[in-house]
Amino acid sequence: MIALIAFGAALPPILKGAFESANDGYVDVIVRFKATPDNVGQQRFMQHGARARGTLPLIGGRIYSVPAKDVDFLAADPDVQYLAPDRQIFPTGFNGTPDYGWMTALNVTDPDAQLPYDGTGIGIAVIDSGITANDDLLDASGRSRVVYNESFVPGDSKTADTYGHGDHVAGLIAGDGNDSTGPQYQYKVRGIAPNAGA
Repeated sequence: MIALIAFGAALPPILKGAFESANDGYVDVIVRFKATPDNVGQQRFMQHGARARGTLPLIGGRIYSVPAKDVDFLAADPDVQYLAPDRQIFPTGFNGTPDYGWMTALNVTDPDAQLPYDGTGIGIAVIDSGITANDDLLDASGRSRVVYNESFVPGDSKTADTYGHGDHVAGLIAGDGNDSTGPQYQYKVRGIAPNAGA
């Protein structure tokens, strides 16, 4: 999903097309409701024929199949914070060639493929939600390439990443692809400086 759209009014025309190709008269939507003691917004959805399909706890959302003819009405419900099409998404296939972008995918059929630069001798500072020790950030001897950690949160000295963002950023920068290496993987996915800190 590219964005969640805030409503409280009719759907903008740009999104109407996403709901007009319903095969059985129903379309799938992602909804986040305002918090109410009796979940009145959710109850109204169900009263209008919505079918609950799942929850998205990370964003406090729910997935429903709703009658396409009622999407405008449901989007304008005063207890709806956000409503957006639940579009089907697909991974983009790597072609196996270095892209020198945020990540580089090397086809494992050519495990000896090399990039012209790999970050050797370069130190990088990542200020983020923490970094958890993982295999992609080890050097050739099995030692962590993360040489210093510090928490800037008062009263909390833990530096492991409990949110996933710092690990993600560290992997984009310096992950060496160890956790995507092996016969069960089609591609080795590593960061742009997979030997940084070594």
